[in-house]
Parts: sequence; structure tokens; C-alpha cells
Amino acid sequence: MLILAQGQQFFALQVDRLVTEQESVIKPFGSALTPPPYAYGCTVLGDGSLIPVIDGQAFLDDLVNRPLADITPGSAEEALAAISTQAHRGGAPVQATLSQATTVLVVDDAVTSRRTLALSLERAGYRVLQAPRRPRCPGTVAAKPRRAAGGLRHRNAQYERL
Repeated sequence: MLILAQGQQFFALQVDRLVTEQESVIKPFGSALTPPPYAYGCTVLGDGSLIPVIDGQAFLDDLVNRPLADITPGSAEEALAAISTQAHRGGAPVQATLSQATTVLVVDDAVTSRRTLALSLERAGYRVLQAPRRPRCPGTVAAKPRRAAGGLRHRNAQYERL
């Protein structure tokens, strides 16, 4: 638990783990993601883990000042329908449905690109396997043959369904 104070109030924030204080290079999220106002960007640890860097006070201000309607949880189907409607104003909303969690293999040498795409796919309901380089790719699929139901292949900056 990380305890943050704002005025006379204290807030507890659950964190998975704390990384020791260290100097790090913060890279912006890029155009693929629209970060919240409290997010500075990401840093890459020595093991390749992508760690978001946030301003704790700005995060707390955003959380405290957010209208309650924005925090109320809803179902994933409602969220997908709302996003779909907003993205396709003027046309018929696109309904995204998955009968089972389809497994997708993401292969890219660039850790930031690979993790950004994996995060986007996970949020869309896919189960994601990652391989940093092409030679590891066949071993990843062979190790989990029953789960690898689908994938994406990168060709000329377009993603196509396998």
C-alpha cells in the first residue's frame, strides 16, 4: 500500500510492487495511446518490463475531482458499445464480440511497440502471447498449441488476421 496525503485526507493506493529509487529515462507513450494527465510516460527496466511513470499528486487530484459517474463500474459489453458508438459517429456502431478469448501472438523486436499492441489487444478481450524476436515465435506457439487459436502478422505496417 502506498499512502498519499491531500490536505487532511489520506488515501491508500494498492500497488503490485515498488521498484527501488533509480534514475531512469522516461519515454512518452506516443500517439497510439492517449495518456491520462497524471501519466508522464514509461520507463523500461533491465529485464524489459515496461513500467508506467505517474505523478502521484496529479493522480490523486484527478481521482478526487472526477465526477462519481465516471468511476461507477459497468460491464465490458457496455464499455465496448460506448466506445464503438463514439468511434463511428454517423455510421452504424460496430459490435465487438468474442465467444471465447481468442489467443493472439504479438512478435516485435521493439519492446514498446510489442507491449503497446499487446495492451490494446488485451483491453479488447484477447489473450495475448508475446515473443520479442521471430526465432522464438514458433517455440512459443508450439509450447501452447491448444491455446494459440489466432494471431496477427505484421506486413507493411498493416495487421492482418492469421
